[in-house]
Amino acid sequence: IRVHHFLPLPGSDLGDLEPSPIAEDVAREIGRMSQRGLFTGSFFQQMEMAKRIRRGKRA
Repeated sequence: IRVHHFLPLPGSDLGDLEPSPIAEDVAREIGRMSQRGLFTGSFFQQMEMAKRIRRGKRA
């Protein structure tokens, strides 16, 4: 399974949308599943990018 966090791409139909924060309990479970090798992907890096995008849209 490949796991992703939504990141709006500038110029795309969804480019103006703001990424939603992930609940801490959900992020913890994703971390546990990742450690067990149940999926691949750059979820946590994408989650940090989403935080920066949200901060930038508020500035």
